[in-house]
Amino acid sequence: MKQLFFILITIYSFGFQLKYNKFVSDFNQSVKSENKTINYEGRVFVNNKLIFWHYTKPIEKKIWVTLSDKIYVYEPDLEQITIYNTSKKDNFFKLIKSAKKLKNDLYVKNYNNRKI
Repeated sequence: MKQLFFILITIYSFGFQLKYNKFVSDFNQSVKSENKTINYEGRVFVNNKLIFWHYTKPIEKKIWVTLSDKIYVYEPDLEQITIYNTSKKDNFFKLIKSAKKLKNDLYVKNYNNRKI
């Protein structure tokens, strides 16, 4: 069942991106804790109805954020899909739209005392 769900979401998201693509970018993300920093790499796709991250390093992970305030996280190594509900105030689409442009290809948003 999980695999069928993943296949349907993948087909939907990639078809959607190809037809209505608004923004595509490679990304690097550093997550820091007191003792450790983990660096992630991947690609993000954004349109007016869907945000899709494809993490490629250090592990593969796929994340979909929908307008219905749902977040789907697929982790192939764990053979697991997790579904999260977000609140209206944490809507990622609003966060992206309110980000400030620093230079041609760099935007920043302060959220919960963090820079995104």
